[in-house]
Amino acid sequence: MYLPGSLYSFQDVITTPTPLSVSNRVAYVCKGSSLLTFTLPATSLAGFSFRVIGKTCNWKIQQNANQKITVGTLTSNTGVTGSISSTFATDQIEVTCFLANTEYQATTIWGNITVI
Repeated sequence: MYLPGSLYSFQDVITTPTPLSVSNRVAYVCKGSSLLTFTLPATSLAGFSFRVIGKTCNWKIQQNANQKITVGTLTSNTGVTGSISSTFATDQIEVTCFLANTEYQATTIWGNITVI
């Protein structure tokens, strides 16, 4: 679904049998009954942006090698051991790439985000 005037197209996600690689300018609406896992793309340009919107379940965003995500004053561990996740099913986040392929930052946050 695409909302006129919106920077994002919206995609309902119910299950992710394997981590779903996020796409530019997509807002993922989490409507599952268990944790949904997303992964940053291996390559992205500065300005790449996506949203994860909790509706009925928690979510997690995993990283690839050499990637990190800053949320407020906290930065995730660099690489595959780092991630961010929702604390409550209704948490949401907008993430933007600031340094091609490697550095991402939360540009909008709603709720309590866990940073590892």
